[in-house]
Amino acid sequence: MHHKKHVRLSLLFLCFMYLYIPSFKAQNDSLIKVFTSKQSADSAKIKAAIKLCMSFSSNDPDSCILLSTKAIELSNKSGFSKYIPILYKLKGVAYVNKSDYKKSLDMYFDGIKAAERENNVKEIAAIYSNIGVNFWYQKDFKTALKYHTKSLEKRLILGDAKDISKSYNNMGTVLVDLGDHQKAIECYNKALKIKDSIGDKIGIANAQNNIGIVYEKLKKYNEAKRCYEKALAIFMNEEDKRGVLVCLTNLGIIYKQEQKFALAMDYGKRALKIAEEIDDQEDVKNAFELLALSSYKLNNYKDAYDYLHSYTIVSDSLKNENVFEEMQELEKKYQTEKHEQEIILLAKDNKLKGFEIDHHKTNRNYLLLIIVLAFIIIIVAGFTFKKISKQNKILKLNKINIEQKNTILEYQKKEIIDSINYAKRIQYSLLANEDFIAENIAEQFILFKPKDIVSGDFYWAAKAGNKFFLAVCDSTGHGVPGAFMSLLSIGFLSEAIKEKDIFEPSSIFNYVRKRLIENISKEGQKDGFDGILLCINQDTHQITYSAANNAPMLISNGSVTVLPIDKMPVGLGERKDDFKTYTINYLQGDNLYLYTDGYVDQFGGEKGKKFKSKQLTEVLKTNSRLALDDQKVILTTTFEQWKGKHEQVDDVCIIGLKL
Repeated sequence: MHHKKHVRLSLLFLCFMYLYIPSFKAQNDSLIKVFTSKQSADSAKIKAAIKLCMSFSSNDPDSCILLSTKAIELSNKSGFSKYIPILYKLKGVAYVNKSDYKKSLDMYFDGIKAAERENNVKEIAAIYSNIGVNFWYQKDFKTALKYHTKSLEKRLILGDAKDISKSYNNMGTVLVDLGDHQKAIECYNKALKIKDSIGDKIGIANAQNNIGIVYEKLKKYNEAKRCYEKALAIFMNEEDKRGVLVCLTNLGIIYKQEQKFALAMDYGKRALKIAEEIDDQEDVKNAFELLALSSYKLNNYKDAYDYLHSYTIVSDSLKNENVFEEMQELEKKYQTEKHEQEIILLAKDNKLKGFEIDHHKTNRNYLLLIIVLAFIIIIVAGFTFKKISKQNKILKLNKINIEQKNTILEYQKKEIIDSINYAKRIQYSLLANEDFIAENIAEQFILFKPKDIVSGDFYWAAKAGNKFFLAVCDSTGHGVPGAFMSLLSIGFLSEAIKEKDIFEPSSIFNYVRKRLIENISKEGQKDGFDGILLCINQDTHQITYSAANNAPMLISNGSVTVLPIDKMPVGLGERKDDFKTYTINYLQGDNLYLYTDGYVDQFGGEKGKKFKSKQLTEVLKTNSRLALDDQKVILTTTFEQWKGKHEQVDDVCIIGLKL
């Protein structure tokens, strides 16, 4: 089994089934006829069922469970008990693919009992291996290692080199998760040695790739690259596209970590092409992520937008079937160029005016000379005419030059504005849809006022089963850098809930913080966001939340409660504690407000001071009994009146909810 990118950090190359039959429709139809025919012998029916279960266990586990159940009954009835262990094993695999690990274990243990009755050591070893996989999926790595070790012991007795190498490979994988990298490399090398001795090319490539991943975890990038390149060469020679895809992705990530972004782009594009060819959307998503971050580092901002947008779209579409100081430099660069062009234009304009003044003075002086000395004026007039013509030519050329620079400046400005507007369309497509929020929370308002075209503040919502999530967050910076941070953060929030099945607010924030630090804070940048994430259980009506620096406000019968928070950002900060999940105790009809700091930090009023939290609390408290739509109008009017002629200093986002 190849090491896919979406599990590359978990390093799982576990062999779920040691046999695999391609699911060809014609072959399956033929097998179904054998199994259902009254003329077929019982042994033929059972063998057909086994082959069908191998085909169905992954893509149609329910059919596999039904078939294996009937085949077990037939085996018991007809006395073919030797087939029962493998049927229980396949039934267990089907339950794993339905994420029903308890029933899977029941099937595996029934399979072991049946195999022991038949003294079938090979099947006992195979089922022990599958039990190890089961516990790995549940992140019980110690128990997983225990069963992989038991599997190895049985396989060593049998002496089957291929199966022994699989056990070493599986043990290496689990040892990596346990943090014992040295023993993991030892196991992988044992697997590699066996694969080499039996001429298993694909097995050799998988082992090299696994060893490379361990070296990468140890930050031994040169050793890791050597392993990946060896694996890549074999996969290419064997025309194994999935193996090639894995190695290209892993090499691209290494080059990104080494800040060799052009090479990372090259490997990322090659990986994307293959992922699209084999229609592996998980790896398509991972390639887009690699390309987005590498493009950003190479200052290819439009490409970075496109790749990040594609990453988010693919990530959202999976649903469980899963950068930014340079951006500030982009905005600064634009502002600097704009100011420089304005200075140049001003200088040219002053020069032009100077020429015009000289021109008028010259005319006046010659007029006086004409009055005094007509003869001299006639002579001088000739020279003056030539001089004026020359000056007019210079003025004309200067004017053309200024117009050209104006045109260039306008074009550059338009390009930048177009790119930012393009980013706005992307960002707004990823913000929570107001209709979606209204479907889940009947009474609410959203006040959203970006400082610039795009915003670092964002609000986002998702639903998983009976749980509705709502986030209000303030990314590092505003404008273009803030917008990029918001897109990345939305992607990771979505990934946590929709792909990783993380539903606890604190665990979601912990996961997003880990992803942000891995991707953008390796050089110490403290980029991330402050924010609040609500989780509303729509069955029990319990509301829990996590809060990073920003505090929710609850108003009940005119009484204001500022709810507790964790004083640390979602990102690299001074503290690295786990976030807490808090529960909100409320009465029906209470108001809950989630907001960023843009409103309270706004300068204005008669003395040009900040609005401050105290005033916002008073505005919310005074108007808390009004309809939420009216509250939004009052908040908007109050903000505009306070701001007056002052520039808006930050993005503004406030959401009010009637509980």
